[in-house]
Amino acid sequence: PLLEKLLRPTEELEENLLRVIDFLTSMGVTSLFDAGLFHYHDEVFSVLAKLEKEQRLPMRIEESYHVFLPDHFDGAVSELKRLRKTYGGKRLTINTIKIHLDGVNMTGTAAMVDPYSDESGSRGTTVVDERRLTKFMGELHREKIDLHIHVWGDKATQVALNAYENLTRKVGGTPDSRLTLCHLAVVKDEDIPRFKNLGV
Repeated sequence: PLLEKLLRPTEELEENLLRVIDFLTSMGVTSLFDAGLFHYHDEVFSVLAKLEKEQRLPMRIEESYHVFLPDHFDGAVSELKRLRKTYGGKRLTINTIKIHLDGVNMTGTAAMVDPYSDESGSRGTTVVDERRLTKFMGELHREKIDLHIHVWGDKATQVALNAYENLTRKVGGTPDSRLTLCHLAVVKDEDIPRFKNLGV
């Protein structure tokens, strides 16, 4: 895959990352959020930390720990803390967990309220259910870790908003964990006002 080619070996990774960073800097970009690296955190973060120590990191970068399988949830907070302690700095910060909650509609993996028209009965699915996501959001609230979720289908959006609303009720106000939902390819009309109401 392209990502494999980009990330190895380390010498080429540093060169590739610098090429991207230099281009972004030349376009006036001063801050970057990286929304997920699958399982390549150590490879990329170690190079970015090295660049910062050498004063060759000209921008602020907020990295995320990427959760994309159900068994990633249990150890996600401790893993983020390890990465932050090992690689974090003034310009390289790690305070966000990224979740791939569903897939995309092109492959029938986006979680939808209604079945796909070309695949009777198929609605896609989310990587965890609302109850598990609510529990995880509570953990992030206690640790003051922000959450960024990939939601493509309208059902995935509802699961994410419902979980955050559950947490809001439980803590009696705005959680200490900012929630961002990205992509939002299909959203039910009735769910649109909920973003403002919940501060998402």
